[in-house]
Amino acid sequence: MSTIKFRQVVVADGVIDLGVGQPDPSVFPLDIMRRASSAAFDVGRQVDAEFFQYGAEYGDGHHRIALAAFLSHAYEVPVDPELLFSTNGNSQAIDMICGAFTQPGDTVIVEEPTYFLARGIFADRHLNVVGVSVDEYGLVVDELEATLKRLADAGTPARFVYTIPAFHNPTGVTLTEGRRRRLVELAEAFNCLVVADEVYHLLNTDGAVPKPMSAYVESGRVLSLGTFSKILSPGLRLGWVHAAAPLLSRLANSGVVASAGGTNPLVSAMVTPVLLSGDLGTHIESL
Repeated sequence: MSTIKFRQVVVADGVIDLGVGQPDPSVFPLDIMRRASSAAFDVGRQVDAEFFQYGAEYGDGHHRIALAAFLSHAYEVPVDPELLFSTNGNSQAIDMICGAFTQPGDTVIVEEPTYFLARGIFADRHLNVVGVSVDEYGLVVDELEATLKRLADAGTPARFVYTIPAFHNPTGVTLTEGRRRRLVELAEAFNCLVVADEVYHLLNTDGAVPKPMSAYVESGRVLSLGTFSKILSPGLRLGWVHAAAPLLSRLANSGVVASAGGTNPLVSAMVTPVLLSGDLGTHIESL
């Protein structure tokens, strides 16, 4: 029997598997992507097919500019394209951040419970993981403060706090605005970073979600992670990090980027027309 697989997870027809984050195929925007692909490969485009080359370290410039405009509108927060770094999705972003800002044996803090597959990434990097409770308002920041102090006093300060601030996986709760501000204050006080996995932020249905952690990138403490996996298609393997320039330079100057160039220039070229046309906003509304 062949062991060749064609997708990561196969879900039986008629089953909704809550153990995976795999969208139902019925929501994939096939027509949108067909139009976007045609626009990307338009022979009249004056770009000399630059997206077939090794990409710019921070990601395709056309894509970052279009993404910044889209996020500025969607987030209601100004997003500078120079503060965006293209990734292969949030999982790769988490791994790159571990590689750039930690060493084996370092300590990181997660919400308890947290996205269970993130723990595998931390384990691969040989990091010590400490949990902090979540309640109906999100990460319990008073407990976080006590944990940060305890770790600092023990000589094992936390390098970063990994949080899913909107529609938390798996609890579904959303971190309040006041706790978001306090989280950044604690990161500054204890000289650590906040890695905000904002994968679900744009899938808001009631308008009551606070501004994203992107609103705090000027603190120099926050790396806001976004991805097209849940809002367009996971098969694109394309996402972004929004952070202050010194933090992004640590990612861009990594060995893997120096060798391979920026992430997915070809896919970025196909997603950019989706951003420019307004199709992504319309698709998110339907989701």
